Amino acid sequence: MALNVPKRWQRKNGLQRPLSPAQIILLVIFVFGAVAGFGIFLPDIPGLWQTVGYTCLTVMYVWDFISYVLAVSINPSSGGEQNSMWNPVKCVWDSKTHCCHVGRHESVQGINFFCKTCNKLVEHHDHHCEWLNTCIGGRNYCFFFNTIVSGLLIALQLSVMACYIISVYYTLPYSRGTDTMAEIATMLLKARGQSLPLLPGELAAIVTFAIASVSAAIYTLVFAVLGTFIIFHIRLYCIGMSTSEYIFTGRKRRMQEEENVDVEACKTELSDKDFETVKDNSQ
Repeated sequence: MALNVPKRWQRKNGLQRPLSPAQIILLVIFVFGAVAGFGIFLPDIPGLWQTVGYTCLTVMYVWDFISYVLAVSINPSSGGEQNSMWNPVKCVWDSKTHCCHVGRHESVQGINFFCKTCNKLVEHHDHHCEWLNTCIGGRNYCFFFNTIVSGLLIALQLSVMACYIISVYYTLPYSRGTDTMAEIATMLLKARGQSLPLLPGELAAIVTFAIASVSAAIYTLVFAVLGTFIIFHIRLYCIGMSTSEYIFTGRKRRMQEEENVDVEACKTELSDKDFETVKDNSQ
């Protein structure tokens, strides 16, 4: 049927309120990693590795921040008259695939998709990202991909540094006979040269161990998730499909399989003559 898109609020970019819960979680993880990495982990790493760590983490955080800001601030819809949600667009809505057919056939490089969350038609639509609170399309896809790649590298460095802190300052000392947190605290303060005395003595050792343990768990999980995303998108690039096209193709294949199953079930319940009669009547 013909669908007239209503004139109502539309999301222009991922910085508009309300922020999605996933986006807030992402920002918390981003800030927590910066505080833990620059303020706690790197001061405890000795020698040349500390300089290398500061350089790498700074470059990756700047890279990730710029990519994130561009990905969420660019409107994936051009805002032209043909697909502006402030000017109603007529299209044929497919309730099974949740896609606007007119949009799908207008694009050469990918499908144009009407996102109900953003209330707009997105050019070369890939997917709606809850973590960025916006749709990912042809206009911001490269910045989205840079965001997840830089995020993957940040998660890798933070998880490695957290595991280093746990092993060098906690696991190994206990295995060598260090029995108290006070002795470990002395080692930590000596390693960082009193450069960041956030907390005194034994309390500093306990807090550092807790933050390192939480960071190791969080950023190892983030690394695994982002790694999976990157492999998935590289695979889509190799086969020349977007995420939306991949989903639509899967839905279409499943619907065809279900229809074939229904036909086969009818064949088993009816005689050949009855089945041919039903088939002719349906046509």
